[in-house]
Amino acid sequence: AMPGATLMDLSLTEETAGKQTHHREMRIIPPFWSHSGIREEKLDESYNTSQGPWNIKRMDSQTFEVNGPTGNGSLAIRMKPLKPPLLMGGEGEIKMGPLGLSKYYTIPRMELEGTLKIDGEDRHVKGSGWMDHQWGDMQMFHGYEGWDWFGIQLDNKTEVNAFHFRGPDHSTASATVGVSLPDGNQAVTEKLKVSPGRTWTSPETGITYPVEWHISVPDQELELDVKPSLDSQEMIGSRPFCYPELALKPTYWEGSTHV
Repeated sequence: AMPGATLMDLSLTEETAGKQTHHREMRIIPPFWSHSGIREEKLDESYNTSQGPWNIKRMDSQTFEVNGPTGNGSLAIRMKPLKPPLLMGGEGEIKMGPLGLSKYYTIPRMELEGTLKIDGEDRHVKGSGWMDHQWGDMQMFHGYEGWDWFGIQLDNKTEVNAFHFRGPDHSTASATVGVSLPDGNQAVTEKLKVSPGRTWTSPETGITYPVEWHISVPDQELELDVKPSLDSQEMIGSRPFCYPELALKPTYWEGSTHV
């Protein structure tokens, strides 16, 4: 009976140009209304925006399609899984705070191909994709101060999905790590240490974020240093910026990194 929402963010990081642009749309789902775009056996979240049509669709069991404005152009790509889904927490479920719960799976490596339009120029693109699908009762601001999330693809075809919640004293309140090994086998652990390093302060919102980290997953023998390809990759939402539990659209840092 509670109102829900779909928040769609699409950002584009141009590493050589040293800039990031993004576009955001939000759809409120009234109480007692079914969500037409997200139902059992179906994913088709589509609508028109001021910058053109925007959708994410599951075309068939092996193909996803994404179209939408990037802030500095537009994107039209198809993605196909190269590895099986990784169930976070082992069963596809993690805690989102003392009162919240979410379902969560990852498709950690996908073949990607399509068209990227930048400054009016169409470019054919191919590459590697990653898909997170997470939904549920996300009351993450009850008892948690914030979180760190990493989706990492390594050159040896290993992928790491690490989710880390911080408590009021910035200690680890909870954590979960999923590892997809080169042969497709998977491992799950809660033994994760995230050590933040250098910080960056946004000139637009005044928020200070860690932008370098050391990640340790001892029982998987993983020691990783993560650095951003660009410091300024902030997804700016609605005010008040520094109190995300009060903002309709959250403000957060999410972007491309080198490992």
